[in-house]
Amino acid sequence: MELSGKVVALILILSSCGGDSGGSEDSSGSGGTATGGSIQTPTTYTITSSVVGEGTINPSAQTVDAQTTFSFTLTPDDGYTVDMVDGCEGSLIDNTYTTSAITANCTITVNFKTTNYEISTSSSTGGLITPLIKTLEQGETAYFTLTSDAGYVIDSVIGCTGTLEGNIFQTDQFNTEDCSVNATFTPNDQEPSSDSIGAQRTLVALINFPDNKDETMSLEDIKNLIRDNDNSLNQFLVKNSNGKAWIEAEFLDWVTLEQNSTSYFNENSDLYSKDSFHDDAISKLSQTTNLTNIDRIMLIVKDGYLGHPGCYAYKTAITLGNNDEFTGYLTVTGGYDMGCNRAGRIAHEFGHTFGFDHSSSHWCDGVSPVSFIDTNYLDKCSFFNSYSGFYDTMGADTYNPMLSSVWRHKAGWFEDSQVVTAEESGTYTLEQSSSSSSGFKLIKVPIGTGLNEQPLYYYLELRNKSGVFDNSKLDAVARDYEFIVRFSDFNGTDDLRDLYQSATLFDVGLDYIDEYRGVSFSVESLYGSGSSLAANINIDVPRFAVAPQRVYEFSDPDDLEKTFSVKNVKAEQSEVVSVQVTGRNADAFEVKEVACTGVTLDVGDECSISIERVGLTGVYASIMVETNVEKQVIELSGLDISVVEPYDPDALVEWEDNKLPEGPEINWYSAVTYCEELTLNANQDWRLPRIEELRAAFQFAEEPLFVLTVEENVSATPLWSITEPPDNSLNAYKVYGNGTAHWSNGSKNNNARVLCIRSL
Repeated sequence: MELSGKVVALILILSSCGGDSGGSEDSSGSGGTATGGSIQTPTTYTITSSVVGEGTINPSAQTVDAQTTFSFTLTPDDGYTVDMVDGCEGSLIDNTYTTSAITANCTITVNFKTTNYEISTSSSTGGLITPLIKTLEQGETAYFTLTSDAGYVIDSVIGCTGTLEGNIFQTDQFNTEDCSVNATFTPNDQEPSSDSIGAQRTLVALINFPDNKDETMSLEDIKNLIRDNDNSLNQFLVKNSNGKAWIEAEFLDWVTLEQNSTSYFNENSDLYSKDSFHDDAISKLSQTTNLTNIDRIMLIVKDGYLGHPGCYAYKTAITLGNNDEFTGYLTVTGGYDMGCNRAGRIAHEFGHTFGFDHSSSHWCDGVSPVSFIDTNYLDKCSFFNSYSGFYDTMGADTYNPMLSSVWRHKAGWFEDSQVVTAEESGTYTLEQSSSSSSGFKLIKVPIGTGLNEQPLYYYLELRNKSGVFDNSKLDAVARDYEFIVRFSDFNGTDDLRDLYQSATLFDVGLDYIDEYRGVSFSVESLYGSGSSLAANINIDVPRFAVAPQRVYEFSDPDDLEKTFSVKNVKAEQSEVVSVQVTGRNADAFEVKEVACTGVTLDVGDECSISIERVGLTGVYASIMVETNVEKQVIELSGLDISVVEPYDPDALVEWEDNKLPEGPEINWYSAVTYCEELTLNANQDWRLPRIEELRAAFQFAEEPLFVLTVEENVSATPLWSITEPPDNSLNAYKVYGNGTAHWSNGSKNNNARVLCIRSL
């Protein structure tokens, strides 16, 4: 590099005059001494500096006595570093340059070089590498995404030291000079990728309508979300899958459908014409894109003036298009000016296309022991939110970016050898789930059988901040380490449940004990850190098996009796001590026949229990089986099968004289009791209203009973109805505003307000 810059010199001339003795002045420039009555001037030298690049040397010049040394401070500007220093026979330590003993005038030359360097890319026929150019600072890594054309696969990546994981090439931190990366692709003669392994060919299309052509996101915004940044959906997939799956994306800028938005949305925004929208959108895309090469389609949709699509995805492949142009997986995100399109929400919906269900949480105020059995009834935990898995993108997607190890194993991203089923009591080693080590990432503890012979498990995994997405990406919330306890959803879905507490629920010195499942976990030791973090966990497994442990089948007036089995699977010999009904609606069930009480069971022996339902409204209770070694609980619930007269919109009714928000805010079970026990105007036949009665009074009446305003960004507290969804006795319908779309169903454990009604 040619040196150029400024030379700064300061020349200071000193003289030493003789005294009254009449000595003469020595002007020879040599070192002076007092000889023969004369005083010679001490010799000094000037050090000057020359600077190339952006930075400073301080001081810029200095005059020093002969045979002395001097130190200069070198300060590079932002984005620069000291490259070379020369002159005055000195040495550089850190950013301090110290001369040798000065014997003559000299100059220090400093070269500051930029810390930035540039990586350029190129690719062969058959694919693309993005971005084309990236400028980095020293110590920084770069991520490049390789996308194969249809019929091609990635062959190799050369140039600039780095590693290829999935279709992401990551450069090493010790790259410091300009370099180039070349990606090559080869024709694909391999078997097609699976639905969860290998390249996931994905078409991402921005969609709007002739009557609503607003372009609320740019194509570059979408490319960043999906492919072109370190926080992209593709990076998320590669990291979660340990490099076993990746996205090869095609993008379409705003595509305007043939029909106006009013063809799909109307004044009742709950009546979104989903199927016709899907088919019209797919057929439109097929006009410009060959959809036979696509595995997944992501529609990013501008909301219509009368409604919005929301955010959703399909867990199984479906056939779509007016002429069946596409078979594969679909996600739809949009609504509220593209409000669904944030990184965590896209990752959440994309996860559904791999068959992943939701994660949800229970908030626990108490300490261990705790149990998942009817948590609200035990006053230890309460249902928090159906999307609040605090440690899983399939729950609270914004803050908790890593997918559960349960999902990752289901997709084939962990090997079977990395998941252990603890069928015997003992000590098991669990490794940090975000690292790429080959040890156990998930422990499954069998706890019985649920609906349709569905196996039920406790799941244990260990997390810490070493995982890139557990540490800083997608607004991650991660502790130094955390044990996560989950369990299968007893309702028969694929959902996961976890317990959440402000303090760690399960840790060194804090055991987890489920006294209603015969299960306990304790941490014997914790060792290593970061990606090498691991724990030895002692697990006690159930000694009795109860089948089924979850019954959700009391749903017909002719279906009022169930039989359960209790089997000794571990203990050498044990006795069943008692069988009793407990829970919120214990009086709705009776123990009809017990062939177990007082019976001693050898290993492998079993006995039976018959339960009869005597309450006909929606019920939830438990059967507790206690042996001399542990307790086991069978969960019971039943839909409302009481005889209800068909809804008559002309029937005369009287409403409780209660103008919200004065009404009590309580859970559904308490609301039912509140109305049944209400005495008002000398009447005692009050009840919780049906959903049809609430909607007639608040949403379809010309003059609503009173106003349930839903203000902008604020939902009014809802009103409970007695009505349950036809397939879920744990939920009930409610209204939360006067608009015709403002009604839904939710967990009976949640709170809402009460307004009672009576028939006249």
